Amino acid sequence: MRKLSNIFAAILLLFTVTVPATSASAADYKVIHNFCSEGAPCPNGFAGFYVTRDAAGNIYGLADGGASYAYTGLIWELSPKPTPGKWAYRVLYRFCSKHDCNDSFMPSTALTIDKAGNLYGATCGNGGVIYRLSPNADRSAWSYRVLKRFDFQSGEQPYGELSYAGKDAGLLYDGVSPLYGETELWPSNGTNGSIFQLTPVAGTQAWKYETVHHFCVTDCLDGENPGSLTVDASGNLYGVAKGGGAYGVGLVFRLSPKPNGGWKETIVHTFCSEANCADGQNPSSSLVMDPSGNLIGTVGPSNTGCVAGAPGCSFIYRLSPDGHETIVYKTCQTTSCPEGASAGSLVSDGTGNIYGTTGTAVFVLRKEKTLKTFNCAAQNCGQPNTPLIIYNPTTLIGTGGRGLYGQGSVFEITHNPLPQ
Repeated sequence: MRKLSNIFAAILLLFTVTVPATSASAADYKVIHNFCSEGAPCPNGFAGFYVTRDAAGNIYGLADGGASYAYTGLIWELSPKPTPGKWAYRVLYRFCSKHDCNDSFMPSTALTIDKAGNLYGATCGNGGVIYRLSPNADRSAWSYRVLKRFDFQSGEQPYGELSYAGKDAGLLYDGVSPLYGETELWPSNGTNGSIFQLTPVAGTQAWKYETVHHFCVTDCLDGENPGSLTVDASGNLYGVAKGGGAYGVGLVFRLSPKPNGGWKETIVHTFCSEANCADGQNPSSSLVMDPSGNLIGTVGPSNTGCVAGAPGCSFIYRLSPDGHETIVYKTCQTTSCPEGASAGSLVSDGTGNIYGTTGTAVFVLRKEKTLKTFNCAAQNCGQPNTPLIIYNPTTLIGTGGRGLYGQGSVFEITHNPLPQ
């Protein structure tokens, strides 16, 4: 049923890099913030990761550093200054600020922003929490509140990014509908994960927590260790399980709400269902849904999928609504591997262009273009380390390793408008 396509005939295509690694490939790259300019121990953060933006154009992200030890974590903001191209950096919150780290520590998911400018996220320290960070009227101060504290009974260690209806369309969270997420640990089996729903209770400050699905209760054919979720217009939840399934190497699942309550899981695709795992194995990223309802993601290579002598590779796949899989590109199909070996998480601009990263490149699918190939022989290198955001139609923003002070950076890539 599932057919491995010729990658050059696929609708989605990643252009193989043929230019030197120092070329910007028709895109301009610029570091807009270098972490640790104040020197060790980098009290204002280092090794930044996960960025998002609000309606006013402010950028928010996470970083290591903070309070009593290096990996406590903090939340930061970059605000555009009146001078074009200049940004103001400030720390909004330092985790482990409360007695005994009662506010938790080690932020683990990208931030979600609602229409009022509140920030939502998760941590994994001390079992983990879901939190909200809210600004005052002039945004000069922020207040932190725990919405859900995880424990052994409800699951622990939420790692996947929070999701909600309308997120893939670029809408801000409305503040009243459910937030969905996942945990890495579930009490009945210890390590196999769960999907949860967190909903604000109207007229109160309370939030209602419900488990939507917990994995691997019996035989793990339903998957284990889920990733971040995608929500479609009908309220169905899609995600990848990094392990489990009929062949033990992961799957794509759908959770659909039942008319009378509860949820039904459907296996959309089980990896390694073709000879020699030609369809890939161990999915490594969350899913992106394109305007036609196809799901697109990245997956580890087949048993024979990497070129001999190459440093590694990955597959980018597309699943049609009926579950038909097409491999649309294989990274690193030469020993020089100019576009990078392993593709990371993808992001859609809502018009069919899908952007992603490897260890050394930023690329766009469908439009046959590589936007940037990084040269990390230079000191001031923004080698991408977490998913990008689409700041506007011609600007991508992400976080990278190293940087001017060796502790990471925030970079932007500007490029010519892509066809719609």
